Amino acid sequence: MRSITFNSWLSEHMHRFVEWRAAGGRNREYQAQQVRFFDRFLVAEGLTGPTVTHEIIDRYLEDLSRFSISTQSTRFHVLRNLCIYIRRTDPQCYVPPLRKYRRTPYQPFIFELSQVQDLLAAASGLRYPNTLHPHTYRTLFGLLYATGMRVGEATALRLTDFDAERGLLYIAEGKFHKARWVPLHPSACSAVQSYVERRRHMLPNGPQDPLFVNRIGRPLRHGKIYNVYGRLRKECGLLDLPNGPPRIHDLRHSFAVHRLLAWYEDGEDINARLPSLATYMGHAHIRYTQVYLSPTKELLNRVHARFHSYYVDNVKPQGDAS
Repeated sequence: MRSITFNSWLSEHMHRFVEWRAAGGRNREYQAQQVRFFDRFLVAEGLTGPTVTHEIIDRYLEDLSRFSISTQSTRFHVLRNLCIYIRRTDPQCYVPPLRKYRRTPYQPFIFELSQVQDLLAAASGLRYPNTLHPHTYRTLFGLLYATGMRVGEATALRLTDFDAERGLLYIAEGKFHKARWVPLHPSACSAVQSYVERRRHMLPNGPQDPLFVNRIGRPLRHGKIYNVYGRLRKECGLLDLPNGPPRIHDLRHSFAVHRLLAWYEDGEDINARLPSLATYMGHAHIRYTQVYLSPTKELLNRVHARFHSYYVDNVKPQGDAS
């Protein structure tokens, strides 16, 4: 991971705070990114210590008002946690009271299979065709859809985490450090195997090297992944949608919904299968998985059809058969 750099007078506090959060299971890079927004604000405004005051916090919150409610909420809560941490050694540090940010629930975009195929085809056509670049993004986005894994889990994969013989991926860096094995569909396993062979042929590698790398062999950065995804999304015409352009995380939502649809088509007992889906997606409890099961029209039709069939076979009064 790149070294974390802060430039304001709070740099030492910020470094310790990020390490403290990381020790508690939080993503170090993400925490550093969120803290860095406040750090840059302090530098840009020429604000200095010796302590964080009510006035400084108010000015920062005013600056945040130009962003979306979701962004304001995220940055505020990280800031508040930072202030609580600093106050342990600096009693004069101001800790802002909790604020309520009313966010409109996000409606995830559920990709159709043809749209995923378009996205992967666009990735194959990326610049630098004689490098690993297009193959990396085609394999990465395909794997996110095929397994429902998180972006951070995918970028943390190493070459040794892929077991081609057994068709498994080992996710050692899951959320809150929850590790798991992820079985791959034969087609997904074949795609990853092809990428690994090409990667080993084109770039120097060792067993502990990252699975996904950029065109010069360095680990992929989240910012670059989102930038490439944004370009591919635009190329595929996935921008002017009612709920806004689909996020990368919507590939995870799509995986969950499509898995549920497949089970309905196979006549599976959904209630019995949901715990398996929760484990596969790396959730500690099934209630976290249920968030991903968006009630699409196709899914509702499947639920209705199964209920109707059950009603006819088990509930319908015998007299109605005449």
